[in-house]
Amino acid sequence: MADISSLSVFAAIQDSGLRITFDTNIRWRDEELDLRCGDYGQPVLLGEQILMEIKMPGACLLWLAHILNDSGIYPTSFSKYGTCYKNFIISREGFLSA
Repeated sequence: MADISSLSVFAAIQDSGLRITFDTNIRWRDEELDLRCGDYGQPVLLGEQILMEIKMPGACLLWLAHILNDSGIYPTSFSKYGTCYKNFIISREGFLSA
């Protein structure tokens, strides 16, 4: 299975361990796995959803916690591979009933 997406990465200058990434247009395919075959695949997220991942050592920085809270952004767990497997592969193979 190939995971294809557009990725933007931002790293803090002062807080060297902080890194924030935004994945857009996340797609998957299980044929022609060589990425030289083209930039295509089935979308993993709905519409124009964006996956934001925050990586930092230790506890969340206070200024970042305030920004996230004020924006209504809260921690959650998400796996691109798990979502693809559950939503596409298992249902396609008939392992899940409707």
